[in-house]
Amino acid sequence: MEFGSSFVSAETEQNVQVELDADENLWDDASQIFAEQHNPPAAVPPNESAPGVVPGVLGQQAALFGSSASSSARPSKASVVKKRVRVANTNVLSVDFGTLAAGVELATGDALVCSNCAAVLNCHSTIATRSSSGDGHDAKQSWTCEFCSNENDIDCAPEEIPKANSVDYIVAPPATTVASEDSRMIVFCIDVSGSMGVSYEIQGKVQLRGHEKLGRLQSTLDIERNHYGQQAEQRLPNERHDITYITRLQCVQAAVAAQLESLHRASPNTRVGLVTFNNEVTVVGDAAAEPKIINGDRLSNYEELEQFGAQNQPSKSIQESKDGLIERLFSLEEGGSTALGPALVTAVSMCSALPGSKIVLCTDGLSNVGLGALDELHSEAQHEAAAGFYEQLARSAQQRGVSISVVSIKGSDCSIENVGKLAEMTAGAVERVEPLDIAKNFQSILSLPVLATAVKATILLHKGLFIRREGQDLEQSSDVVDIGNVTAESSITVEYGVSPSAQVEFRRLSSLPFQLQISYTRLDGMKCMRVITKSQPITFNRTQAEQAANVDVLSRNAVQQTARIASKGDYAGARLANLSHKVMMSRAVRTPAQQQAFTSYAAQGEAFEAELSSVQRSERAEGRTDAFNDEDASSDEANSEDKKQQTSKARRSARSDTTSTMLYKMKQWK
Repeated sequence: MEFGSSFVSAETEQNVQVELDADENLWDDASQIFAEQHNPPAAVPPNESAPGVVPGVLGQQAALFGSSASSSARPSKASVVKKRVRVANTNVLSVDFGTLAAGVELATGDALVCSNCAAVLNCHSTIATRSSSGDGHDAKQSWTCEFCSNENDIDCAPEEIPKANSVDYIVAPPATTVASEDSRMIVFCIDVSGSMGVSYEIQGKVQLRGHEKLGRLQSTLDIERNHYGQQAEQRLPNERHDITYITRLQCVQAAVAAQLESLHRASPNTRVGLVTFNNEVTVVGDAAAEPKIINGDRLSNYEELEQFGAQNQPSKSIQESKDGLIERLFSLEEGGSTALGPALVTAVSMCSALPGSKIVLCTDGLSNVGLGALDELHSEAQHEAAAGFYEQLARSAQQRGVSISVVSIKGSDCSIENVGKLAEMTAGAVERVEPLDIAKNFQSILSLPVLATAVKATILLHKGLFIRREGQDLEQSSDVVDIGNVTAESSITVEYGVSPSAQVEFRRLSSLPFQLQISYTRLDGMKCMRVITKSQPITFNRTQAEQAANVDVLSRNAVQQTARIASKGDYAGARLANLSHKVMMSRAVRTPAQQQAFTSYAAQGEAFEAELSSVQRSERAEGRTDAFNDEDASSDEANSEDKKQQTSKARRSARSDTTSTMLYKMKQWK
C-alpha cells in the first residue's frame, strides 16, 4: 500500500464551476489561449519546468479552473458545457497486488477484529490492561480501535500481537493434492471465420515461424526451387517482386506455433488446448484425439456448451502434445461466420479444473452466431442482454480462477466494449494489434502468470475520512472491491476525502491510520488474508503535501480514475478530471524520478484528451448529441440520474474499438 503523498492533506477541498468547449482539444489549444497567464506556483521554480509540461499549461489550467478570462475568451456555442470540477489533491492510496507473491510475517492465531468497523488489530494498536484487584488476577485487556474509537474487550497473548505492517493469516489450508507450478492450462481460442482470410501486402520477403514440412505454411512464401536447385521467385506479370501476401490466419498460426515451442522449452508440464470457431465451435484440445464439433442450436445453450468443454479438457502436457498441436494448427482454414461467444463458454469450462489457467482469444470480427451475438442489436434491451452475457461469462471465469485475454486484429471491429469486459474482470489483457505484431503480444500476455484468485480488497479509513469512487463521494469510510484474479501488474487506486466535521478533531491528531485487508486464494488452494496497516501524518498545508508527493502513485490514479469516469459515459467530466490531475502533478514535480513518472503520465493524458475530444466532435458532427448529457446534474435528482444512465448506455453502445481499447488499458495502467 502506497500513498500519493507522505502526508494526509486535511485542507478544505475546492470545487470550481467551469465551462469547456467539448469539441476542443484542451491539452494543446488551451495552452495557446492562456499562455500569457502562466504564473508557476512557488513549489516549482519558474525556470525549471518538468519534461512533458508545455509552456503555458499551468496558466492554461488556472484559467480553466476558475479564471474569469476563460469564460470570456471562449465563444458561446452549442458545444460548450458547464461542469463543476473538484480540484485534484494528493489524497490517494495505491494497492499493488503483485506484492502477494512476496512473503510476509505469518500471524499466530486468528485475526482480532473490531466489533464495530471490522478493522484488525495491528502493530499500531494500543492494548490496555485493567484490573479491579491489586494482584492482577482478574486483569482484562481492551483495545480502543484507532479507526472508529470503539472499545473492544480482547484476550491476546503477546505472540499474537502483529509486529509488522504486513501480516498474513491462514484462513484455510491448501488442497491435499497440489499441482506443480507450471501444470496450469493455456487455451488458444482462434477465430477461423471467413474474414481471417483477408490478406495483407507486406513490404519485403516475410517468413513466418511455423512447421517447415507443412504445405499450409509454405503458402505464406512466394518462393520455390527451380530445376537447378536455386530459389526462383514466382509472381504474376507486373507484380512487384519485393512484397509478400499473408493472411490474418497465417499470422495467428505462426504466432501460436512460436508460443507452443516456447512453452515446450520453458514450461513442459503446462497443458495447452486449442479451440477454433467459425459458424461452429471445434475443440482440438491437446490433439490426442480427433477434434470435437458443436454447432447449430447447441451454440445457444449455455449449459450444453459448458458440458461440451468439461468433457474435452486437455490431459497431456505440452511436452507430449506440441507436435500434434502444431500439425493441427497449420491444417486450419478460414471460412464461415463467428461463434465467438459459444467458443469462449467452451474454453472457460475446459480450464475450470485448474485455477490460474489462461485463455487467449484471437479474433478479427464481431460475434454473430449463438450466445453473445453482437451483429443485430437494435434495441436497448438487446444491447443490455448482450452486455449481460459477457459479464456473466467473465464472472464465471473469475470465480474459477481463469484469466481471459483478448487480442483483436486491426481492420475490423469486434466490439471491444463488450468482449473487453472479459479481460477487465479476469486480470487479462486487451490488445488491438497489426497482424505481424500478434506474436509479440502473445508473448507478453503469457509472461504474466496469475498469482492468486478470488481476491477481494477491503479498504478501511479513519472515521473522519470517506472513500471517493470514480469521482463520486461515498458516505462511508470503508469499501470492498471484488478483484478476482491478479497478476504481478494488477493494481487499484483509491481516492479519499476529509469530512468537514472531522477537521477540528484532526487538528488534535498527528497522524491517521489506513488498513488494507486482502483475502485471496493461492494457486495451491490455501486461503489467506493479508492485513496491511500504515499510519500517515496530517498536514493542513496543501503545498507541504504536494512537495512530498509520490508522482508515480498520483499518475497511476489519474489514468485509472479518469478512464473509469469516461467508461461511465461522462466524457466532459473525465477530461476535466484529467486536466485537474495534470495541474496538481505539475506543481509537485521536483526530482528526476518524479519527472519521469509525470512524463509517462503526460503522454497517456494527452492521448486520452485527444481521443475523447475527437469522439465528442464526431458525436456533434453526426447529430448524436441529443442522446448524451455532459452537463452537471439538474435540481431534479431522479431525472438527472436517468439522464446519466441514458448517456452511459448510449455511449457504451456507440463506442469504437479504438476508444474502448484505450479505456480498458488505462483502467489497468501501472
